[in-house]
Amino acid sequence: MAWRSARSGTRMIGEVLLDQRVIAGIGNIYKCEALFAAGVDPRTPVAQLDSRALEAIYAAAHRLMAASVEGAAPMVGSPRRDHAVYGRTGKPCLRCGSSIACYSLGDPPRWTWSCPICQPATPLSRR
Repeated sequence: MAWRSARSGTRMIGEVLLDQRVIAGIGNIYKCEALFAAGVDPRTPVAQLDSRALEAIYAAAHRLMAASVEGAAPMVGSPRRDHAVYGRTGKPCLRCGSSIACYSLGDPPRWTWSCPICQPATPLSRR
């Protein structure tokens, strides 16, 4: 029910992923990294994303969290962080070389990192 409600509104995907009533377990790091892996701009309204885009986000989050649990790619609490976008303000994107952007998103506001080239504002369903 919560997911259906989130999909019909104007909330941004970056905000919805942190709503534990909609999907549990995704924190700010995984939000940023999963959206980057899926090529989705965090500011995209959920209602504009098709099933393919939502499945790509879910698969990326699952893959990142599973790798962290297995110790292959620790994301949280590790002195060695290999993040693609999280915490990398102004640094070159590992995929395209453009500068990683940082901005406040959601209510309550959370810092969000993304690549303006790899995560364009146009949703996957409209490309």
